[in-house]
Amino acid sequence: MPGGMMPGGMPGGMMPGGMMPGGMMPGGMMPGRMTPGGMMPGGMQGGMPGGMMPGRMPGGMMPGGMQGGMPGGMMPGGMMPGGMMPGGMMPGGMMPGGMMPGGMMPGGMQGGMPGGMPGGMQGGMPGGMPGGMPGGPRPGMGRPPTVPPIHQQPPTPELPSDVPRLVIVHLDGTEQGSHTLQEGDNLVGREAGGILAEDGLLSSRHAVISLRNGTAMVRDEGSRNGIYVRVGKNEPVILENGDQFCFGRIILRYEAENVGPAPGEEGPEPLGPGEAVGQLALVVGRDVDKSLFPVPIPRTEGVTLGRSRAAIRFPNDGWVSGLHCEVTLEGDRVVLIDRDSSNGTYLRIKGSHVLRNHDAILMGQRIFHIHIPGG
Repeated sequence: MPGGMMPGGMPGGMMPGGMMPGGMMPGGMMPGRMTPGGMMPGGMQGGMPGGMMPGRMPGGMMPGGMQGGMPGGMMPGGMMPGGMMPGGMMPGGMMPGGMMPGGMMPGGMQGGMPGGMPGGMQGGMPGGMPGGMPGGPRPGMGRPPTVPPIHQQPPTPELPSDVPRLVIVHLDGTEQGSHTLQEGDNLVGREAGGILAEDGLLSSRHAVISLRNGTAMVRDEGSRNGIYVRVGKNEPVILENGDQFCFGRIILRYEAENVGPAPGEEGPEPLGPGEAVGQLALVVGRDVDKSLFPVPIPRTEGVTLGRSRAAIRFPNDGWVSGLHCEVTLEGDRVVLIDRDSSNGTYLRIKGSHVLRNHDAILMGQRIFHIHIPGG
């Protein structure tokens, strides 16, 4: 028989290498079909180690790339034809011309360990042999290059401190790189491409950041979801009717009149005449008790917002501090105050807004920190 097998009839009905009569291997497995070059499908278990047939295969080669056999299909003396290293690999793990013996392409081996056979086989099971068998490329065909996802891209090299730039950060605080700001107008939006193209909450032309003579300004280009600028800690910011602000995953809108819930909706009843300076309506809020809204803003004490130490609480939002922010009356104006929160409070701008050095701008699903030399 091929490879020097003896016919059946050995003691116990076994053939050399543990094969059952009729060419069966223990468990009913057939020894497999031969492939060009005399190799058997690699990695078979049961029978001879690695699925080998006793003796040498035609052409003097042992089955290549199997577990338990001779490593990588070596010739006696450890070398394959043409002086290749075991496994058909050149020093450093490279294949000559990227090809495996018999014209097969590598099939996803990791670290050179068994488990990824030519043609996409895993665990040594058949599924991708040359000659058009299912699961693998034909001889001579390459595999497309693998491009890591955006979050696995190498970090952008740090720019010199004298270069105006935006540092782009995910909402979870992980930095995603820097973007140089040119003198003049700089577009922010999906149309700008790069890492912004995948942000579904950004408009195609979301905003323009203008840089002129060391002064920066951001302008809303009619975006759907708006531009929010972080307010200073413990610095009162005046709220006008219709202004929106966000903290954590919450967006609220200030309404100058305390009219209570809309007809047919649940919510707190409005305060008496002159007792409130407006109300807060819920715009966006995941896992928020909507029956709390609209929240009346008492004239005498205002309203505090936070996760655990506030009048209105958002216990399910981990981005909200215990006492996050407050809306209150100062003089004759209603103001928003960030109460030293960890993740900040952001006010939606209208039209254009002058930026200061190190301002944080929330657009889409990212925060942009602006760095202006000498600003």
